[in-house]
Parts: sequence; structure tokens; C-alpha cells
Amino acid sequence: MKRFITGLLIILLASFMLVGCGKSDIGPNDGSGTSDTRIITDEAPERKIIYTVSTTIYAKDIEKSADSIIALMVDDDFKDAETRDLTQIYLKLRIKTSRLDAFIAALKDDYDVSSFRLTSEDVSFNYQDLTNKKVTYEKEYLRLQELIDTASYDQILQINTRIAQLERLIDELNHDLLVYDSLIEFSTVEIYIYQSTNAPTKGFNNKVGRQIETGWNNMVKFVQFLILVFVTLIPWLVLIVPAVGLGFGIYYLNKYLRKRKQEKKDNQKQ
Repeated sequence: MKRFITGLLIILLASFMLVGCGKSDIGPNDGSGTSDTRIITDEAPERKIIYTVSTTIYAKDIEKSADSIIALMVDDDFKDAETRDLTQIYLKLRIKTSRLDAFIAALKDDYDVSSFRLTSEDVSFNYQDLTNKKVTYEKEYLRLQELIDTASYDQILQINTRIAQLERLIDELNHDLLVYDSLIEFSTVEIYIYQSTNAPTKGFNNKVGRQIETGWNNMVKFVQFLILVFVTLIPWLVLIVPAVGLGFGIYYLNKYLRKRKQEKKDNQKQ
């Protein structure tokens, strides 16, 4: 009984010590001065990717082609820049990233795309860094607003100066985040359309070709799937095939023995 009580006291004492140590690590080292601490989290930031497309198209009628390409835009897509002259047209379009693949596929289906480049830039950490700075400045701003009611005249001047600085910094961060949001949500597509008398017309034939290619790719994937299924079953076949063979062997042996036994009975009757 004494050992039990002693052990219980040791456990309780260790628990109090751990709680005390944990509390001593929480909070700032001192309460003076302004804070420029960044918020650090263990979680990876949300993926933020900017896509940019640059492509060159040759067409017999560049005006008609440009108008048709612009007509492909839907919903919130918009035109950022446009330059037209007699032999070439430049379009800078902002296409919603969620439908960028469909827009690119439509371009390749209907036009003679001579060059194409898709680039992506991961700005996840930059975006998270700006967000953390904004949160830090906003917290400092709120603290200063609370202190201003009890501050002296000189302190009020210093607080107002810092508040003005924080407002400017927060506005700049909001602007940078809005720019990022726009570039992430709407991909930039630059299209150069050049005059060409020999430009082939892409339409139904090209779509048929793409469908044949898609069908072939699907068939290849199906065959690959069957091969994977077969490979997966090989370990089981090592067990199943001998078991089935043994079962058939026992069945036919039993059938043979019964037949021989019946023949002996028939011979004895004769």
C-alpha cells in the first residue's frame, strides 16, 4: 500500500512539473516594443500556381481567326491587350485557370498552332509570406489602437506615426495579394496570329484525327490495365492452379476407382 501511495505521489509531482514548464514557454519574452514576428505554421501552404501560355498561329484570314478566338472566351474571361495590323495580330487574353485546358484544346483543334509554350510558377510560399506579414501588421495595428486611449501626448504622436506606417504597409500587401489572386485565378494567354496563304484549315478532319488518337490511347490504357490485373493474379495462380489440378485429379481418380469397383461386382455376378 505504501508503495502504491508513493508511486501515485511521484506521478502527480511529475505532472505538475510538466504543466509548469509548458506554461513558462508560452507568451512573448517581454512586453515592450513593437512586434515584427512572422507567423510560422507546420502545415504546408495552399498551392498557388500562375500559368502563362504563349502560342503562335498562322491563318489565311487573321481578322476572322482573331475574332473567332476571342469568341471562345466565356464567363469571366477578359481581354487584357490587343494589337492589329495588316499582317499580324497580337492578343493577350486572361482565361479562367479552371478551363485553361479546354481553351488550349480548342485552339489546337481549330487553328494551325506552329509553336506553343506553357509555363507555371509556384508562388505558394511568397503568397503565404505576404499573408503572414499582413496578419502581423493588422495585430500590431489593433494593439496600437487600444493603447492610444491611455497614452501620453508624446506617445500618441509616436503611435499615430506607426499607425500611418502600418496602414501603408497593409495597403501595399493587399494590393500585392490581389495581383497574385488575379494571376492565379485567370491564366495569361498570349497569342500571335500571322498571315499565311498556305495555312491549312483545321476543322472536322482534325477533330476526327484527335478522336482516333484518343480512342487508341484509351485502348492502350485498357490493355495495360489487363496486364496489371494478370500480373497481380500471378501469386494467386501459383496456389489456385495446383489446387484446381489436385481437385480434378482426385475427382477423376475417384471416378476411375468407382468404375473399377463396379466392373468387379459385375464380373462376380457373372
